[in-house]
Amino acid sequence: MQEFNNIQAWLTKITRSEQQGLFEVAFAEIWRNAQRRRSAYIGLWVPQVFRATVNAWRNWWSRRGLLGELLDLDLGEPNIIANNLSLSLTELPLLANSDANAAVQLQRRLALLGLDSKAINPSVMRDLVRCCIICNSKRHCTHELEAQPSSADWLKYCPNSDTISSYAA
Repeated sequence: MQEFNNIQAWLTKITRSEQQGLFEVAFAEIWRNAQRRRSAYIGLWVPQVFRATVNAWRNWWSRRGLLGELLDLDLGEPNIIANNLSLSLTELPLLANSDANAAVQLQRRLALLGLDSKAINPSVMRDLVRCCIICNSKRHCTHELEAQPSSADWLKYCPNSDTISSYAA
């Protein structure tokens, strides 16, 4: 109690500008502590960003390699590959440039409908994946799967809607 009275007496003796200075010193200490905590948080965050960047670069490089192999083929070989896969020549580079998560919306849609992708005929499943990969409504589909998963609006824009509906029935 004696110490408190001494501090209180000392604070009443100092001028307003000195009190302002004490406030600035206290605020600066609080700010430094906050910066230390933030830098510790950033220290945890940086490796995650680095890892994600490396993975994205690795995925891009592997896709670029597949596309490069496709471009290195002789003149008639892309036509033969496209015919063997029942693709058009314009779809072949799109599929070669796609990553492993290109048809994740299809897997999520099938799961929402209670369908197992293994129960679907493999040739039909390949066609569903192909259509999903080259679909122009991916952002719309992803947004709808996150915001309104039970909505039936996907039937209007999904190129796989008829096939999926026939399996869901």
